[in-house]
Amino acid sequence: MCATKRQDGSLFLLCVGHWTSGSPRLERFNGFPSMNILGESAPERSSGEAMQHMQDFIKDLPRGVGFDWTGLSYQERQAGAQTAPFTPFPFW
Repeated sequence: MCATKRQDGSLFLLCVGHWTSGSPRLERFNGFPSMNILGESAPERSSGEAMQHMQDFIKDLPRGVGFDWTGLSYQERQAGAQTAPFTPFPFW
């Protein structure tokens, strides 16, 4: 469960997680052993907030474990990094 504190001190739920089990599989990403960590944003939360919490979660994993985004998350990060700054110009 990912939560953040409101200004009044109460917790606001951002995401909920659960474990599932099944037959073991060998996952690979770019030729390296890997694991899939799947998540989605809670209602009324943005995907960017959910991705930031995933990055915070990854910081708690053992040293030597890295991460990378794939699919739509990868595209969202790439598109967010390429947006031009908005600068309003007054017209007289």
